[in-house]
Amino acid sequence: MKNSAKASYKFSQLEIASNTSILLILACQVVLASIGALTGATWNTNNQDVTTYLGTTEVPEEDKHGFGYYLITMIGTWVLIFTNFVPISMMVSLDWVKLLQGNFMQDDATMFDKEQDMETKAQSSNLNEELGQVEYVFSDKTGTLTCNIMEFKKFTAGKRFYGLDQKPTTKQLSNVSFHDPAMFEVLENESDPDHQSLARCLMFLSLCHTIIIDKKNGNYNASSPDELALAHFAK
Repeated sequence: MKNSAKASYKFSQLEIASNTSILLILACQVVLASIGALTGATWNTNNQDVTTYLGTTEVPEEDKHGFGYYLITMIGTWVLIFTNFVPISMMVSLDWVKLLQGNFMQDDATMFDKEQDMETKAQSSNLNEELGQVEYVFSDKTGTLTCNIMEFKKFTAGKRFYGLDQKPTTKQLSNVSFHDPAMFEVLENESDPDHQSLARCLMFLSLCHTIIIDKKNGNYNASSPDELALAHFAK
């Protein structure tokens, strides 16, 4: 459990760009509010004796507010004035659009999986715009892209290639989908120049493996599906 880590929240490129823009807008808002507050606080402090329309001339000298009071109150005032700088409605609209896009994908008949009888399910709608923009695919040797399903279809023995792009006409073992009548002709004809190389290839496939046979049901227990496919073909 020490190596386990919490799943990190994924951000789309659109979210990263919008968040960066909002931070820049917020910084501009703070700068403009500070400039306005400093200017207003300085002017109010220096003109308290002449601003009769504000009622400051009637206030005793000891009760008049100082520069700090005007600065704090005016910062709040200017921040409220510049609240429209931050496009909050745009973020809400984006979330709604992504949610509707996720519903459209779930209802899309062309994205229905007939083999598993399953429709598309959008687990998260915050990465819709990232679909189709994959730049790198990292996968292991087998499994990630093949679902751990290995089928033996073709091989080369000596200088001859065996295996046709046709479905087998007879029932075969699991992990085997091989069809080539010519291989059996070469295997039965000991005078064929390719007979020895084919026989050695099949012998090596039959012996060079780490498969363990289950004595109860006779099943092969292999460490990998590709090894099982080779042994089933040789059998």
